[in-house]
Amino acid sequence: MTPQPHTLGRRDRCRLRSVALVSLFCFFLAGVAAAQNGTVSGTVLNQATGELLPGAAVEIEGTGITGVTERGGTFSLEVPAGPRTLVVNYSGLDTVRMPVLVTAGQVTTREIAMSAKIYQLEKFTVAGEREGSARAIQAQRQADNPLWVVATDTFGNPAANPGELIQRLPGISTDIVGSEVRSIYVRGMGPGFSALMVDGERVATSTGTSASRDYQIEQMGTGNLETVELIKAPQPEQDANAVAGFINLVSRRAFDAAGRRITVTAGTMWRKRGFDGSPFLDRPEGLDLFSVAYSDVYSVFGGRRNLGLAFNLNRRVSATTQDEMGPGGVLYNFSQTYLNPTAANPLTRVFGTGDIGYKARAHNAGLNLDYKLSPDAYLYFKLGFNTNDQYQQYYRPGIGNPAATAANFTPDSTYDHSFLLPHAASVAISEATPAFTKNSRNYSFTGGTEFKLLHGSATLNLRGSYSHADISYPGWIRAQARTPATAAAGIGFEIDRRGQDAWYPIFRQTAGPSVFDPASYVMTSMQKQSYKSGNDLYGLRADFTKRFTGSWPVLAKAGVKWADDTRNPFTDFGVQTWVGADGVPNSADDAMTPYADLRYKQGDGRYGPFPFMTKPHEAPAGYWRQTAADAYTSYATSLTGRSKFREEITAAYVQASTKIGRLRVLAGVRMEDTETEGRAWVRNTSASWGGNSVGGTSMDPVVVAANVARAQRSFVRLNTSGGEYRNFFPGLHFAYEFVPGLIARASYNRAISRPPVANLIPSLTENHENSTVSAGNPDLKPYLTDNFEVSLEKYFEPVGQVSVSAFVKEISNYFRSFGTTIPAEGLDGGGLYAGYTLTQVRNIGSARIRGLELNYQQQYSFLPGAWRGLGSFANFTYLKAEGNFGTTAITTKLGNLAPRSGNAGISFRYRGLDVRLLGNWTDEKYKSIVGVIDVYAEARFAMDLKVQYSVNRRYSLFLDCTNLTDEPARTDVALNGLKFFKTNQGIGFVAGVRGNF
Repeated sequence: MTPQPHTLGRRDRCRLRSVALVSLFCFFLAGVAAAQNGTVSGTVLNQATGELLPGAAVEIEGTGITGVTERGGTFSLEVPAGPRTLVVNYSGLDTVRMPVLVTAGQVTTREIAMSAKIYQLEKFTVAGEREGSARAIQAQRQADNPLWVVATDTFGNPAANPGELIQRLPGISTDIVGSEVRSIYVRGMGPGFSALMVDGERVATSTGTSASRDYQIEQMGTGNLETVELIKAPQPEQDANAVAGFINLVSRRAFDAAGRRITVTAGTMWRKRGFDGSPFLDRPEGLDLFSVAYSDVYSVFGGRRNLGLAFNLNRRVSATTQDEMGPGGVLYNFSQTYLNPTAANPLTRVFGTGDIGYKARAHNAGLNLDYKLSPDAYLYFKLGFNTNDQYQQYYRPGIGNPAATAANFTPDSTYDHSFLLPHAASVAISEATPAFTKNSRNYSFTGGTEFKLLHGSATLNLRGSYSHADISYPGWIRAQARTPATAAAGIGFEIDRRGQDAWYPIFRQTAGPSVFDPASYVMTSMQKQSYKSGNDLYGLRADFTKRFTGSWPVLAKAGVKWADDTRNPFTDFGVQTWVGADGVPNSADDAMTPYADLRYKQGDGRYGPFPFMTKPHEAPAGYWRQTAADAYTSYATSLTGRSKFREEITAAYVQASTKIGRLRVLAGVRMEDTETEGRAWVRNTSASWGGNSVGGTSMDPVVVAANVARAQRSFVRLNTSGGEYRNFFPGLHFAYEFVPGLIARASYNRAISRPPVANLIPSLTENHENSTVSAGNPDLKPYLTDNFEVSLEKYFEPVGQVSVSAFVKEISNYFRSFGTTIPAEGLDGGGLYAGYTLTQVRNIGSARIRGLELNYQQQYSFLPGAWRGLGSFANFTYLKAEGNFGTTAITTKLGNLAPRSGNAGISFRYRGLDVRLLGNWTDEKYKSIVGVIDVYAEARFAMDLKVQYSVNRRYSLFLDCTNLTDEPARTDVALNGLKFFKTNQGIGFVAGVRGNF
């Protein structure tokens, strides 16, 4: 396919021209520097804890010369010669004013030790939540662009999953799977609209298939993290691939600490479900939680404190259980669960429960090495390694007739009290998944060097990175047994909701063989599936920064970056039919009884006991066989799931920032060239070609082999194709400090989110009898957004802030599937498929997302006595969406956008005791439409309690209780009150001991 030339519209040209002018203005705004300058450099640290302080504001009083300390607390300013006063500010610490005498051509070095009155009152002077919060607030305050920053210990003992921390930020909502935060929605948009970074570098992601670019946050760890950033509007130096924003995990470095730090943690985990009888354990065996973190700075090769080493090792073993309730689970879709679901009297067609359990074993390791070649040059190397293996099993029964009509119910049936009549299509299903293992691996390497040039006024940073992610399901087994689909064996049941919990109606079987007796079931089918999708991401970049001094100091920055993103999905699928000893399906020897080795109650222990198979795959050889249709489906599904995709991105940017009195300005522009190439199969499923499935349920080896040959024939050839596009991304950020601590911000930036990989792969399926073609679209363009943001932030001492922000995102290039007639020139310009109907995803549609975010955080250390240990935080987010989102009609419903959400918490520290009560709330939200049903999630409010007690300076005990309110992790409902599906994981507990050395 021929790449389409990129053209800029009038609006694009105007915006680029404006930003370019501001950027040039910033570059050349600096006046002629004084002829004789010197340099003031040094280190800023917390005197009480020894922590080095990045982000401290450093100013030469009366000159307009300002700076911010870097990682390791260092700073360097070019200053006119003469006596000067150095002023240093940092959140939660007293301002330091220090006289310095600057000599022309010389470097004056100072160490600034900062403190506060609170340290004279506290019993233990060890770094804790106060210091972490102060660091996060300081970074947020000094940033040129809008972002949220939170320390890993801001909300108490950090969980192993970064998602537990991220969910407490404004603008965030989440999906919880198996008691873990998995999917993060930033400002109402799904994971595909945000990007995950580690130390500013995008990392590889995987979900097990190549269909999406989503990340699963629980695959990462917090053991080596210092802070987490939510970048709401990126600078031009940062990647543009995030319509919603970036989540940046910032790792610890040894140069941030003054000396050796060793932390060892050991503990145990368990869960309370509220009922007994499940075969799944609610806690693992042995030592569940163990971690060690180490950091120190060494003097090597004749240098002084020139090698920084920080590493961590973490091991976490957990047992997760999930109780399921509702007919709309895995066995039935929402459209099948109720008759007339939008009418005044919907009737229940099917009933179902479920139970899932898995043991998860996670390991995380991190290593950061920093080596100072000289005071002006250093090398660094970072390694991150994470594994998460989940040994999952689940058992689900389903009962009823998913196609029932009014004639299949008694005339007096109502929603509250209904009777389903027996029918041949009304059956009971027992589904067992004895193996559903999920293995996750991700690791990353980053190395580089940084040089200070031109007497410290310029910096050159060279960096290379590689990351790999792979989620694989090596052996997913699903087996089913069913009651016979005959009129004589038809199942009837009564549903009585009167006076009951809406999720737990009374269920009574009224007709047919007992659904609780394994003898009522016959073995039917089994699926075995393995799939994975590895992602390799390579990156190289160079950044040059130059500081100009003068009346208006300017910091200019330019850089280039190259990235290569490769994905290789693989699928191996097989489906089989039960024939038993006699080789005939649905015969007398197909009873489930010999294999039903598990019976127990589900649904909060209220229903059952239901029978299940735990080892269907261990039946004698030959009991499971493939029909001709099974064989065709197995081959076609396996090969269709194998493709390749590569994306190469080349980028360049230029930006500049300046401070004019109380106003800070950052402006710049980024350019990204994107080239994609994919490889996928062209299929011909035409009967005349011999590519369609025939043979049906026949198990004749000749017929089966012939159908496999037809499946093979349907895969005509591998198709390789790609696309190309170029985008420009201006960025403009203003910050005005009316008075110290009161900052108003205004920002504009442009961003994209690249389409799901599944839409870009050049797959094609043709059918000549039907004159149809369905094809992928390598030329599909990314979502494009213009982002506007304003905020007002007040920072106050000690360690506090309150802010209000509003934003608008104007998003274009949504896409949906179209059916169009191929013109006479055909797809290839030579008449190929002329006149056929082409089904293809194409760009169309737009949307607008608006939001308001309120945030408050403070520690009340100004209060008298024990009250000074009190602290609190709260935030609230309001979102509204409007657009067609790639459809044909305007709507305000965007799937999984929570219109209102919030967090609140209170903390209390006294002597060695630290207690926190945290709440997380998400209002009712629209999820999707299924048939004619709008599916919503119910409002959710979960509370967590975290308690820690410091026995002495070295040792502390902790107890974390999650989901104290026992809120369901997932609910699927309709606005008229219909209940489809919900999951409960119960209340979680983590207890342990921590040592600091």
